[in-house]
Amino acid sequence: MPGQLITDSEFVALQELAQQALGGACQIERATSIATPSGGRIPTWANLGSPVPYALTLPSTPSERQLADQVAPQTLKVMLLPAGTIVQQETDRLSLDTGEIYHVIGPSDPTTYEVLRRVSVVLAPLQGTPS
Repeated sequence: MPGQLITDSEFVALQELAQQALGGACQIERATSIATPSGGRIPTWANLGSPVPYALTLPSTPSERQLADQVAPQTLKVMLLPAGTIVQQETDRLSLDTGEIYHVIGPSDPTTYEVLRRVSVVLAPLQGTPS
């Protein structure tokens, strides 16, 4: 194809190489609810598939938000996941093998040249100091 910089097989090899640079394991969880015997529903988190490797970028400048009548810091980070990983905004969270939990703020739109999936995340509140 004219104008193509790399072949499809070279692109797949690039994606595989980038995925090898990812470390750790990240479980994608989706907000859901389960029925109770009394007819109500309890909110919970359901695992989506197997854990995937990830990399977490250095934090951006912290911002602030209101939490439990106090001002709490909030630091936006970008998590890198394997290309094609499906993450939805606001309904998903990412549980890391380190014990930290991040809420998804917004996944980047996939492109035809996606090597890694970029997902904007914030550390879940009330679980310790953001790193």
